[in-house]
Amino acid sequence: MSAIRPARLYVECGTLYVLSLAATFFNQHAASPQMEEMTFVAVIVILMFGPWVCGRFVNRRSGEASGAEVVLSLKDACLGLGVALGLLLPVCLGAWVWYTQVVGMTFGFDVTAYATAQPGWLERIITQVLIVALPEEFFYRGYLMTTLRDGLERRGNWTPRRLNVTLILVTSVMFAVAHTMGGDVVRLNTFFPALLFGFVRTRCDGILGCILLHASCNLMMQGILVHFSF
Repeated sequence: MSAIRPARLYVECGTLYVLSLAATFFNQHAASPQMEEMTFVAVIVILMFGPWVCGRFVNRRSGEASGAEVVLSLKDACLGLGVALGLLLPVCLGAWVWYTQVVGMTFGFDVTAYATAQPGWLERIITQVLIVALPEEFFYRGYLMTTLRDGLERRGNWTPRRLNVTLILVTSVMFAVAHTMGGDVVRLNTFFPALLFGFVRTRCDGILGCILLHASCNLMMQGILVHFSF
């Protein structure tokens, strides 16, 4: 727990979050490929370096105190991948119900679709782990959950369980709202996997498990979608 006043921590979190929303909005509504690339880089910079800059130069505290560090842990990695494996069947069933019964698509299993999918799966894995999951988990489950916990622990009498539930709910709402910056309110459904990412974070030493779970879920959906068509 740092010695920084909770109000300053809340302002810091809120400022970085609003900046990330603004950058995401401009990225989703970019008028040119060049502007899209520039705003995408801005989103990554805010998510990855914003917490470090604030911790180092504004509200001075260590990376551990702000959540701005990645702990390499085999236990965390196994937990994240284990949860992802347990989700495989429910996600496949849910996707089949949604896309065939609600969206009206046709399902046809074709194993050759994996070989012909573009971009290739190695590129997809690298993208999902390093470009998507790492920045988002670093910011939401690393920085926000740690910094908000620092502030909330000194405001009121919190039981560990109530504090964890509050942090998971708050960061999941923030995560879901960020995914609607393109104007698609259906993206609010990202609230539900975010709950799981937050739960895994409370069981881990760092965010590695969350990163692997997040990337696995995205790759899982991409692997399922190649079998649906109109």
